[in-house]
Amino acid sequence: MNPRAGDRGSRDAILQRLAAAARPAALPPPRTWPRAFADLATRFEQALTAARGEVRRVADLAGAWETVDGILDEVGAEAVVANAEPPLAGMDLQARWPERRCHIAGASGDDL
Repeated sequence: MNPRAGDRGSRDAILQRLAAAARPAALPPPRTWPRAFADLATRFEQALTAARGEVRRVADLAGAWETVDGILDEVGAEAVVANAEPPLAGMDLQARWPERRCHIAGASGDDL
């Protein structure tokens, strides 16, 4: 007979008591989130303005690109860093802005 065999039962009993003591008596109800949000664009605009951001509304994606082009020119940007997420995924930023160094986060091998 294994002299430690008796210890095994005691060990298991202790571990079971510890596990039971660590569990809450009842789990809290799951958190529910609203499924619909009222006017997200307005809420985003308010949050951005509160954070001292500047809102520039445009009618469509083409207008957004024109606005970004203008901002880059206004600030004299020499480089652009972007994530490969829509609407930038697959876009050739260097072709759009040949006068600027372009870097795709996590995908470009170069350093800015």
